[in-house]
Amino acid sequence: MNNKILESLIPIIESIVTSLDLELYHVEMLKKNGSNYLSIYIDKKDGITHEDCERVSRKVSDMLDEKDPIPFSYILEISSPGIERTLFTDKHLERYKNHDVNIKLKKAINGSKKIVAILRDFNEDSIIIEFEENTITVSKSDIKQMTLKVDF
Repeated sequence: MNNKILESLIPIIESIVTSLDLELYHVEMLKKNGSNYLSIYIDKKDGITHEDCERVSRKVSDMLDEKDPIPFSYILEISSPGIERTLFTDKHLERYKNHDVNIKLKKAINGSKKIVAILRDFNEDSIIIEFEENTITVSKSDIKQMTLKVDF
């Protein structure tokens, strides 16, 4: 999907989500099994309900039908980011400082591309983690994915 289309939609989607007393966690366009998905992740302090997803879906769907900004077919998907949520933004990193994270790396650290560490801090270009009792700085560009780790 054209990034400009997605960028123009995010403020509109965010205003809809916040008008329902929810937080917009993330928006992305993905291709899965040959179909395009406009995936919107919403959050709130006490957790997301099925009804929250339905309310957002109706409002966003109405807006998309009215504005028709996406020039190809897609499936609208509304969900919670989940317990072991992906950390996409600096806002997410700030919220989950000092939490355990699962990190998938492009380059191995101590022989592994998948590590569990404690997120200690971050800046524009890198994150600072505690891994195997060492404090390590990792470039954000070397990270494929970082998710919150939750022990059940």
